[in-house]
Amino acid sequence: MPDPHHIRHRVQEALAHRPVSRLAHRHLRSAAVLLPLVERDDGPHVLFTVRTDTVEHHKGQISFPGGGIDGDGETLLATALRETSEEIGVDPQHVEILGRLDDTATPSGFCISSFVGWLSPDAAPAIKSAVEIREIFTAPLATLLDPAAFREDPPVSIDIYTFTIPHFQFGPHDIWGATGRILRQFFEEAFEWRPPAG
Repeated sequence: MPDPHHIRHRVQEALAHRPVSRLAHRHLRSAAVLLPLVERDDGPHVLFTVRTDTVEHHKGQISFPGGGIDGDGETLLATALRETSEEIGVDPQHVEILGRLDDTATPSGFCISSFVGWLSPDAAPAIKSAVEIREIFTAPLATLLDPAAFREDPPVSIDIYTFTIPHFQFGPHDIWGATGRILRQFFEEAFEWRPPAG
């Protein structure tokens, strides 16, 4: 895996000028998440949260920090940064936004806008909302990019959308669903990643 500065530059270059695909989502609730990248001793990692079993949506699932947009004119990026601060205590000034991914619809009725951010060494993520977040963990980017970590279930159709169900396995953690689809798109766009054949 190349050095973190090279990775940061590569991601930024890959996402800088790509058109963002937006969903026509009149019946979906707008939400935004941050896909956080953090530097560790063994290279860049992706940061994930595990939701509690008491939240309204996506109980116990692995997710990125984020949530529903406020109805007071808040932008999608502001939503992702605010939720990241509220959930894991990362101040927006410690996040460098590298780019944006396409919208993702969920079977639970959300349209998720995803932003890729690089966390500064001063970010110090920690659980700030124990009502929403049960655990924080990071996974090495190199491990997640390994085709051996990937599998995919057959697509399912709900309402007007067809969902693929990718899985990225990291130790005991099964990263799947909308989080898996966002992660897959990030890998495809930033690293020209492709799933293993067959």
